[in-house]
Amino acid sequence: MLKTTLALFAVLWINVVCFAQPSRYELGRRMHDFEVAWDQPGIDAAGKKRAAVLVNDAVQSFFRLNLTKAGQLMDQARHSLRSAEPASPTTQWAESLTFELPSRVFDTETKSIEATLVPFYKTELDIPAKAKAVFLFEQTPLVTAAISKLPQPISIPISLKDDADKQLHLHVVVDGKVLFRRAISISFLVNKAKRLQAADDALLAMPELPALEANTAAHLVRLIKAGDRTPETDMPYARFLSEIETILKTKSPYYTPERGGEFWLKLPIEKRTVTVRVAVPQKAKPPMPVVLALHGAGGSENLFFDGYGNGITIREATRRGWFIVATNAGGLFGTGGAPPIDQIVEVLAKRYPLDTSKIFVVGHSMGAAHTISLAQQTKLKLTAIAALGGGGNVRQPEKFAKLPTFIGCGKDDFLLNGARSLKTSLEKSPTVEYREYDDIEHLLIVREATPDVYRFFEKQLQK
Repeated sequence: MLKTTLALFAVLWINVVCFAQPSRYELGRRMHDFEVAWDQPGIDAAGKKRAAVLVNDAVQSFFRLNLTKAGQLMDQARHSLRSAEPASPTTQWAESLTFELPSRVFDTETKSIEATLVPFYKTELDIPAKAKAVFLFEQTPLVTAAISKLPQPISIPISLKDDADKQLHLHVVVDGKVLFRRAISISFLVNKAKRLQAADDALLAMPELPALEANTAAHLVRLIKAGDRTPETDMPYARFLSEIETILKTKSPYYTPERGGEFWLKLPIEKRTVTVRVAVPQKAKPPMPVVLALHGAGGSENLFFDGYGNGITIREATRRGWFIVATNAGGLFGTGGAPPIDQIVEVLAKRYPLDTSKIFVVGHSMGAAHTISLAQQTKLKLTAIAALGGGGNVRQPEKFAKLPTFIGCGKDDFLLNGARSLKTSLEKSPTVEYREYDDIEHLLIVREATPDVYRFFEKQLQK
């Protein structure tokens, strides 16, 4: 599955309003492109400094809910990594384009997909002569169309016989040269409607299912049905349906330590459920240290996986053999309260061999404030915490006297004063490490600080 999506804005993934969802997805794609470019060889400090200024402007546009302008600025930031000169007008025009689909999950009976080529933002250039849109399924070209107007509907022939999670690619070609590429993950299901209805019926008739599997299967059914709308991130719908049907067939625990990978779970917590996304290390050696990742305002359980440094927080955990769980704050626009980490760890520890003596929490922006709040409320014995790109209210400074705390913030972050205030509140604590990062703003702090965060976490395990 392509890890893209929405991702990516610190505060990103705000559920602005339903009608803005395609723009939110596309904005995330452009941020993903930027994240990939940032890591390419040959990117020097001067390029990153130029780009950070434009990223900061993009974040401000995002806060003003001007998502298309934010996307345009992210494209400009990507180019500025390698050159102080802007991209050519023709390249800017090509990169302004994207395509929309009526759904992300189709029945295998589907013979064609109706895509619509659209501009994500406006440019000064009209449609260039000899501009073409080439659609490819995986690596196979399916249709080539001259671009004569925008929006422009294009019918794409398709043929699949089995369940599959695939990618549909767009190449924008001008004068025979590919100037822009975009890929969107789509899924195909055999007898889609019939199988989803069968899953719904079976879930109602199987009270003996383990609670974790029952709640998660129902959650995955809802995600597949929501695939008829633009999701916030690419989803492996065919894999979801396979999970659901295996759960219903075996009626036994499916989410176990022997099954490594990433999973979208619905945890039964007291009289409600909590949405999380977890990464279970392949061939993990129990007991596993556990990292709880708390997203920023407007985010979700997907942000640390598909955003923030293209998933750097998840990669750093899994390569160490640590279990990581990203929470969902819920609430309006993703700005709900701090997640119930005590209950989350309790439920997961019943299924996975977690080392509850080694619990770490990392939060960004609003998640940083939640991290500081939870450190003063939780009954868990936390090993260390990290607050990135923000601060938090310290009402019980004694709670931090023996709690190793990492505070990281970019010098160009609009929440820098909050981070500095947090540092001041904890200045009497001997276990605080504070770092400010040059030429880094609110969005980039997670990717830049994460190596230091894990170094700090590992240091605590050596004591």
